Amino acid sequence: MLFVIRHHTHYKYSLPVVFEPHFLRFKPREDPFQKLLSFRISIDPKPSGISEQIDLDGNTTCQIWFNGLFQELEIRATALVETYNTNPFNYLVYPENALNLPMKYTQYNEGLLNPYTNITNSVEILQFGEEIANQAGQQTIPFLTCLTRKIDQEFKKEYRKLGSPYPPEKTLSERKGTCRDLAVLFISVCRGVGLATRFVSGYYYDESSENKQDLHSWAEVYIPGGGWRGFDPSAGLATADCHIAVAASAIPQLTTPIDGTFQGRAESSMTTDIEVFPI
Repeated sequence: MLFVIRHHTHYKYSLPVVFEPHFLRFKPREDPFQKLLSFRISIDPKPSGISEQIDLDGNTTCQIWFNGLFQELEIRATALVETYNTNPFNYLVYPENALNLPMKYTQYNEGLLNPYTNITNSVEILQFGEEIANQAGQQTIPFLTCLTRKIDQEFKKEYRKLGSPYPPEKTLSERKGTCRDLAVLFISVCRGVGLATRFVSGYYYDESSENKQDLHSWAEVYIPGGGWRGFDPSAGLATADCHIAVAASAIPQLTTPIDGTFQGRAESSMTTDIEVFPI
């Protein structure tokens, strides 16, 4: 599928402020599942310098810095992306011991995947994961599909524009959350059974959303033989060609579109406008 994405962010400040260097993550990634055909970004006021970089997680990041005092910051990003992931299960899990839980990675992969398997789970999260693993017969792929559907069907979806994801224990106990809350819960449960899992920020085209668009979050699991594969617990499905990934990390805060601060005593406000549509 071919998508146009328009992402507009506008900050306003009650008094002139000094901007610290900002890091931007708006550029959709390129991988076997999606191709970036064009991308442009406009920034007002014009930065004194711009540096495009690759961060520790392999995401494309744009660093910008300014000189002077400002009361507004406006960023417009437009991308044309083609997606190819029509069959999200087009892979062979290998070696065969990876078919069953708990997941045991090879010694080489285990070291590389350590940031994505770090467990800080409560007893409640571990018990929740074990229940689902038992329902799935301790099999890897059935566990992932069962967990994805269970969160989608049994948890109420909420909308919260600002703020970090809630702790997974809060989301589990209240049985509700935003897409980022549900993704963090999914990640915690997966790590509890040994699956390397990371947080993904991007866009999701849902033709039933009545043109309501926003940044979306889901999770990717490292499956031997399949590599990183996406699962969206707030939509109840494995990610396919309607998901457009921008950034992924073991730490959700490292996937935000804009990361930066300012010096000054001003109060700030932010508005965003996002459009995602097929052509």
